[in-house]
Amino acid sequence: MFRLQINLARRPFRNRRLFWLILSVAFAFTLLAGVQIVRMLAEREASIADVSKKVALQKDELQRLQSKKIEGATALTEDQERRLRAASLLIRRRAFSWSKMLSDLETSLPGTIKILSIDFVEDLEDAGNVKLLVALVARSAEELTKTVAQLDKRQIFYVDVKNESISADNGHEFQLEVTYHPGQGISEQSR
Repeated sequence: MFRLQINLARRPFRNRRLFWLILSVAFAFTLLAGVQIVRMLAEREASIADVSKKVALQKDELQRLQSKKIEGATALTEDQERRLRAASLLIRRRAFSWSKMLSDLETSLPGTIKILSIDFVEDLEDAGNVKLLVALVARSAEELTKTVAQLDKRQIFYVDVKNESISADNGHEFQLEVTYHPGQGISEQSR
């Protein structure tokens, strides 16, 4: 048999072990790099899963807290919340005496005026002054005018008439916005 051997290189590569050694080192390096990359990806996936669980728990907690806040908020109207905050401020300060205010109001009003309600509006920051909404019944507007003048004369109550409604049996019903200044003015005992 006739064999044809053609060698196109001037110096042919004769060390076959070196080729396989370089090839196996490159393969091992690629394999190790791939394993390291897969390990890093697995760690990141695990940390993402942990953070996702924490976020889901915090969202559930937030929704639970928001629903509690909404439930509590619907129990009181905005006006009631404002009154509650103002009343709690008075309680904390303990600077306001309801009995003294009622006593001052009682001594200032004539016997013909009837008080229907006294509603706390707000606590004024300056020196413990308090703004009240007082509903009362007077026989006439002139009687109310005299009463307001008498209240202003004592310098404890400053009165602003809010509105009036006429009722046939009791006379005129008035709503007054009264600013009470405890500890100021002229008391009935000093006269």
